[in-house]
Amino acid sequence: MISPSLCTRLPKRAFPAFRPQRQFSSARPTCKEIQEAYILSASRTPTAKFNGSFTSVSAPELGAVAIKSALDKSKVPVEKITDVYMGNVLQGSVGQAPARQASIFAGLPSTVEATTINKVCASGLKAVALAAQNIQLGLAEAQVAGGMESMTRVPYYMARASQLPPFGEIKLEDGLIKDGLWDVYNKFHMGICAENTAKKYEISREDQDSYAIQSYERAQQAWKENKFADEIAVVTVKGKKGDTVIERDEGFENLRADKLKTLKPAFLRDGTGTVTAGNASTMNDGASALILGNKDIARQYGAGSRVLARIVSSADAAIDPVDFPVAPAKAVPIALERAGITKDQVAVWEFNEAFAAVIKANEKILGLQNAKVNMLGGAISLGHALGSSGSRILVTLLHQLQPGEYGVAAICNGGGAATAMVVQRLDRTPKNGSDDDAAPNSTQDWLVTRVRANLFTNSEWPSYLPGNRDDFSVAADLSESNVVALAWSPAGLGKYRRSVLAVLTSNLVLSLWEPIGLKKQWTRVGVANHVLRSHLPSQDPDMHAFRKVYIRSFTWCESLKPSTPTAGSSFLHSHERRWGIPLLTVVNDFNEVMMLQIRRSDPTNSLSRPYDLQILALHSLTNLETKGRRVCSGSLFEKAIKERQRTTELSCGPWQISPATSSGNFGCAVAMIAAVCGTQLRLMKLEVTIGSPLGETSQQYKLVTNLIEHPLDQLNEKWAYHNITGPLRWLHTRSSPTISLAVGAMAGFIAISMPYAAYTGSVTNADAIEFRDYPIYEPETEDNKGRQVRHLEPIAAMLACTNPENDTCRLHVGTLGGVGLIIELNQLQSGNALQQPKWKRMIEEFQDDYDLENDLGGMSVSRIWGLAAYGNISAAIFSSHPTDMIEYRITSDDRSMIVFSEEGEPTANTEAPFVARIPDAQPSGQNQTGEVIRFVLPGDDGNIEPDTESQRLVYAVACRAIVGEEDESLRLHARQSLERLAVVTGADLSDEISKCNNNPSPILARTPEHLNGPGGYIYEKCEVCDAGIGWPTAKLAKCANGHVWERCGLSFLAIQEPGISKYCFVCRKEALDEERVACTRGGKQGRTFDALFETFDTCLQCAAKFQASY
Repeated sequence: MISPSLCTRLPKRAFPAFRPQRQFSSARPTCKEIQEAYILSASRTPTAKFNGSFTSVSAPELGAVAIKSALDKSKVPVEKITDVYMGNVLQGSVGQAPARQASIFAGLPSTVEATTINKVCASGLKAVALAAQNIQLGLAEAQVAGGMESMTRVPYYMARASQLPPFGEIKLEDGLIKDGLWDVYNKFHMGICAENTAKKYEISREDQDSYAIQSYERAQQAWKENKFADEIAVVTVKGKKGDTVIERDEGFENLRADKLKTLKPAFLRDGTGTVTAGNASTMNDGASALILGNKDIARQYGAGSRVLARIVSSADAAIDPVDFPVAPAKAVPIALERAGITKDQVAVWEFNEAFAAVIKANEKILGLQNAKVNMLGGAISLGHALGSSGSRILVTLLHQLQPGEYGVAAICNGGGAATAMVVQRLDRTPKNGSDDDAAPNSTQDWLVTRVRANLFTNSEWPSYLPGNRDDFSVAADLSESNVVALAWSPAGLGKYRRSVLAVLTSNLVLSLWEPIGLKKQWTRVGVANHVLRSHLPSQDPDMHAFRKVYIRSFTWCESLKPSTPTAGSSFLHSHERRWGIPLLTVVNDFNEVMMLQIRRSDPTNSLSRPYDLQILALHSLTNLETKGRRVCSGSLFEKAIKERQRTTELSCGPWQISPATSSGNFGCAVAMIAAVCGTQLRLMKLEVTIGSPLGETSQQYKLVTNLIEHPLDQLNEKWAYHNITGPLRWLHTRSSPTISLAVGAMAGFIAISMPYAAYTGSVTNADAIEFRDYPIYEPETEDNKGRQVRHLEPIAAMLACTNPENDTCRLHVGTLGGVGLIIELNQLQSGNALQQPKWKRMIEEFQDDYDLENDLGGMSVSRIWGLAAYGNISAAIFSSHPTDMIEYRITSDDRSMIVFSEEGEPTANTEAPFVARIPDAQPSGQNQTGEVIRFVLPGDDGNIEPDTESQRLVYAVACRAIVGEEDESLRLHARQSLERLAVVTGADLSDEISKCNNNPSPILARTPEHLNGPGGYIYEKCEVCDAGIGWPTAKLAKCANGHVWERCGLSFLAIQEPGISKYCFVCRKEALDEERVACTRGGKQGRTFDALFETFDTCLQCAAKFQASY
């Protein structure tokens, strides 16, 4: 925890113990978090030949067909669409705003905005990228994007009369070549650019022809296997002789391989040309469109989508215009880097086949010779309708990908540029098919989230008028507060048994935060000061009410786990027996130390207040009388100092548990709490007794808490002459017979070691206490060589790092002057010298680089602001500044950096370094499933709860044992439970009971007679068609009419509603979120359901915690 700043109301000179604290703040306005963009549907028209079937159809009309088809597939209401982006290159004589025409022709409301994109061949793909950006920035919910082109209908151009020659012939310019196929910079056809690329990358005529033939053969095979059926939007062309229905691409069957190899070069006819009409793309007409939406739209309308995908990243890149064919080789690596994946993770590639040389060159540069590139053919065989090609290849790509796979679409465009996009297919419930579920890659880069923790609504913390002169503080009353301290709670307190982040701001308000709702969305879920306000006396004659609700410092205690109760007892909730009881210690501005218990509220009763806080004990820190005081006793100055002393540091030591002493007493725990009050070290004894007035079988318990002055607090003469500043850290190991407390002081720190008997207050012998002083000295330089100079900068960070593998504990110390020190616990107790940690050497390297970069000549300083550790890995945050005789600071140079280092011997654990620890070892996933079955099913001697939800759960778990378990004991247990369930409910379960004696086998969906008969409520019904739901496999649910759903990973019930799931952080296994289910259905789901989700709160498959989103 970062040490809080001392918000004293006296000038700094009155307190030599004052420690300046760095305040982290940001003047930036509150920002919306970047959202994910999803593709819900994708359609394209057939691609017609030049002067082919679409001669009479304009580009906007083709675009309208594609848009209407995509909208129909997506089921997204047109009212959700706010923008349309359509690529269109050849706009001569098309009419005003081609995208607007396509939008209105498709039946979209006239209030929908439309934008036409012209990025030559990349127009369609760029349109998708722009629409995705709108969604990612939170500007829209749903968008339409795509492209359209009618190359057939492009007119010839003739200049106006004023530009025509007065005599002679008049030439018409081909608009198709001028605006679509001509390099305006080099004044030649774009085919010359392809020739240049072929020579540069040594691509022969034979290579190009072979690739072109392959493209035709792949397209023919794809149409033969009907692989384009799902993406084609049929076009009806009206004619004088009736309507003509176009439902297949034109031109892909026109392959004559022998003739293709004999075609003459089309662009370079000096005998060296290799690019022909056969190995280049054709001129075509067509359109394509996609429907994009945010996460809410995808959840609501993405069920059953054939192409549901996440847009992972996109990129544009530009090079010399003549090299435009290889521009994708520059854009693709950028898109992959932004997506956080490598090319080896890409399953399918779609490049636009402008020329065969384009594909061969990019394959060579990117190393994709053995990759799946254009497996269904490309623009050479399927056609190249300029404005549509970018979105067309994306449509085709999406229909090839399998759930979980990544795909890349890339296209070059004239002028020397390219656009690339990375997408990932998703598989959401309800599913339409395969039993295999490919989870997305769980390995991610570091995620950084910026949270404005210093802004409060009026209901969270109202703004008060300034207090009276004695109590007024600029930090507390007027300023925009800054974060001064933060610390994670023990695991198990937060949602999904995660940790809650406590954040103390300089207005002396302690907030609780956790990432609930959408992924990475941090929310303030509580303000601890509210519970202090509720305990204020009705009359406060001394006007100390404000001071009593302000929190000056806080610390989390270790999770309190009682001694093991007798078998069968349940006075604690399951999650509290496993994770422990979290307790929080706070001290207010009136030097009152309070112990708080925090518990998660019932979501059905208090949606607006997720957590309940209760004060268990209170102890007021009075001023100690010390010998040899340096202030005149009884003077006004002494009185002023005492009145203005504040407690700036708290630290709770480890619990010492004693066994139960009576039938209603389930154990007693003792801990010592250390505090820095003014410049004094204060010690308190915290004693907690866990009891249950209703006995062991009740889940109601009481914490009897006593917070008093510790006997060792009277021995402060040993350290009374030290100017105590904090921080405070406890150091202990399993094997050490003593426990130590490190205390920051002016120009150093002190270490107090004591046996555990003295720690718990059982022994008060002063001789048992060991006290050592550790001064901190300046690093040796030319100026102080041969003599030790005390380092006067305060300690800004102190860390006790414990490694349970080798049972060691290290103390890390960092100062505002950039000094870093480390020492092990056994060395600390022996008085050994302090060493320099690895992270300090890393900071020095950064400081040297900073010094050289800014030419400071050694006049620079690094300031250490905080330390943290996980296992054997330490992290230090620091900043570098220029300095002189008087330090000066530049805002642009005031940047914080974090370094990571591994201290001591490398850990033997080869797993990922930051995998969350589960408190109790869990068996394998298969055994955990068996444990759930035994937990839920009553067997032949248990009880079946009378509520219908519990009985439905018993039936589902028994079916899971029949379908997915080979263990005979589990199947026997399921048989006994079904026999009892049949007696209790009256349902006919003979078919299920008979299958318990066989090998795992599926269970068919029940008929309407069973669903409406006796005990029919125990069967699951499809929420789409009210048919019965069966068990084709252990993971899937399938109704009698074919609707397929995924089953919960904990209860094995079918998940039929969007937004009520939670997901395993590692394997992405989906399970019902019990709190969301309770809120959605207006209450709890039965006693058995509640007990199951409280007992099994981690993934059965990998024992990892759950999270809110996929």
